[in-house]
Amino acid sequence: MEGGNAIADIVFGNISPSGHLPYTLPFHYEDTPVSRYGEYNSDDEYYYDDIYVGYKGFEKDGVEPMFPFGHGLTYSQFELKDFTWKSKNTISLSITNCGKMKAKEVVQLYVGRTGSGLEFPVKELRDFKKVELDCNETTIIEFEINPETLKYYSEAESQYKYPEKESEYRVYIGTS
Repeated sequence: MEGGNAIADIVFGNISPSGHLPYTLPFHYEDTPVSRYGEYNSDDEYYYDDIYVGYKGFEKDGVEPMFPFGHGLTYSQFELKDFTWKSKNTISLSITNCGKMKAKEVVQLYVGRTGSGLEFPVKELRDFKKVELDCNETTIIEFEINPETLKYYSEAESQYKYPEKESEYRVYIGTS
């Protein structure tokens, strides 16, 4: 019932938008993974895009979307810096609202995996933190990376598994 008031507050700049896309928007249908890997067939329910659904398929094939998964708009500006491994399993960073109004931002943690002999997406969303900051305010965000964060589903064994020791990981942190 208050949708009109909420939209008016955003349009007139009373508050800053802070939502982020839960999917990827392509320029054309042909850009989508389902188009490239074969149509979804509801008769046999086989997904040909397999683990490359959505943003994972765009990244695998190097296709630039119109708006990527996790994209969001704000009337403010944020700066991420001071990335450090606080401990063996904890990443710390600071985020500053450099804009002229109070606003919220979503900081996203993605993990990529190589070296295990198995096929994985380029990166997968594993955690996110949403913060609200006043103008020129800075806060520290921490992400814990543990075996639960790195678990994956093994189709061959029909169960979730913990990563193999020979896997190598790359961590990505950003706002989109």
